[in-house]
Order: sequence, then structure tokens, then C-alpha cells
Amino acid sequence: MGDGQERRNLKDQAQRLGVETEFDPLVTGEELCRLYEGSLFVVVPSLSEPFGMTALEAALAGKTSVVTELGGTKEFVLDQQTGLVVNPRKTKRFASAMELLLYDRDLRKSMGERARERALEAFTPEQSAFALGRALGQ
Repeated sequence: MGDGQERRNLKDQAQRLGVETEFDPLVTGEELCRLYEGSLFVVVPSLSEPFGMTALEAALAGKTSVVTELGGTKEFVLDQQTGLVVNPRKTKRFASAMELLLYDRDLRKSMGERARERALEAFTPEQSAFALGRALGQ
């Protein structure tokens, strides 16, 4: 969680909803791993997500994600295989996707395993550097 202008609003909303969450903008790698390990799955409801680092980190921790079909996240999360990809403006569909993963442990586990395999195969440092070089025309 960053320290942007919406932080206070999100904290207030979480408190109103009775949702336990952490709002520490400076999270260490060890703490981040602990947060992913304690999660059933990850939700990335972004309207703009250039790459989708959150979904990638979740996958490396063996967690599946519900992501929007906008931005770079959909390039990494394969719908119905490594996670669920939904239209962010279809709130009922988004809620249904989260509910499905909440109650279907086997689906959640199998998608998380496939997400981790994909992350380890497709996003190595060498491949990332090669892709960046191509994007920069080098």
C-alpha cells in the first residue's frame, strides 16, 4: 500500500467495513512474503496497471489473482488458468470471481500453482532484460 492521497479514505473504508488490513507504506520483502502467504488470493481492481507487479508477486508466492482486463496485468494472468480476468466496470462479475475463489479451495490452489509455474518460466531476469531491450530498440 502506498502513501498517496487515497490512503486515508481507504483506511476509513476498511474500518467501516470491519476489514483487517495493513496500511504500512514501507513494507519489507519479508513482510510482503508474509502478507502473500497469509492471503487466499489477490485482487487487483486497477483501471490502469502498466505491468501488474502485484499479480506477479502473488504468483511467485503461489497465489492466484482476480485482475481487470485493462493494462498489463491481463498479459500475465491467463483467465481461467492462472487467475480470473474481469471487466472492472462489471462489479457483479468482479464480486462473483472473488466469491468463486473464496469458496473453491481446489480451484484457488490449482490456479495458484499454475500462476507460480508461469511466473517462474516466463518472467526470469534474462527474459525481462531482453524484453526491455527490445522495447527500447536495442
